[in-house]
Amino acid sequence: MLNLIKSNRMENLAQGLCAVIGEDHGNPMSPEFIGIQSRGMKQWLSQVIARHFGVCANMRFMFPRQVLEYIREFSCENQETGLPEPGLLNRDMMAWAVLDTLMENLSEPAGADNGFLGPQSYLEHDDTGTKAMALSRRIASVLDDYQVYRPDMLADWGKGEIQKMEDPHTLWQAVLWQNVIKKGISLPDQMQACVAALDSGAINTTGLPRRISLFGISAMPPFFWTFSMFWAGILMSLCSCSRPPIISFLICPRHGSRKRKR
Repeated sequence: MLNLIKSNRMENLAQGLCAVIGEDHGNPMSPEFIGIQSRGMKQWLSQVIARHFGVCANMRFMFPRQVLEYIREFSCENQETGLPEPGLLNRDMMAWAVLDTLMENLSEPAGADNGFLGPQSYLEHDDTGTKAMALSRRIASVLDDYQVYRPDMLADWGKGEIQKMEDPHTLWQAVLWQNVIKKGISLPDQMQACVAALDSGAINTTGLPRRISLFGISAMPPFFWTFSMFWAGILMSLCSCSRPPIISFLICPRHGSRKRKR
């Protein structure tokens, strides 16, 4: 399900990517999906592809998370799959949800045992709300990183398993998360629902990318790989592919290059 292409030179990997793009993979109008790790990589690859083919068009450069959210949105969410209706919790949505929760707790009497002692002390003299908005955005950014790298911890917080927490900073974050998930569905929960939809066959297969090239991405969160491999297995069972639908171009500090399939 994964085709791994390695080289010690980024230029060799880019030429390998051009060779893959040049292969016939069905509908010539379907876009080419390329996973990247930075916007600078997008610009460089666009130039390489344009030099190779004479034009760079119909390419969708995405970060790994954007790829997963694309699959969820166009293959699972638009079908009658039983996916939760509330919106996905992203940074912007969580910033406002965090702000609402902070404002609600700030309005409580001083000394109330609500677990928000740290934020309450910081926002005590914030009459204009400027500090509250800035803090909400910072907290939302951290919670969003938790969704990607610490989904197990968020699952425990969502279940209310906070009784044994001794660190007051962990406690108020857990209490805050319990309030935030009332506003929408977390990324791990959405992905689990999408996996169930993929497993049951209640999906829009026409919305699935026929292949995704991951260029220069040396590390991904575990559940990103799990979801990607599950999606690749479904895709391979639906169509006859000349190569695995996920192709990873990885820079490797070794002489020469080699290919390995698994």
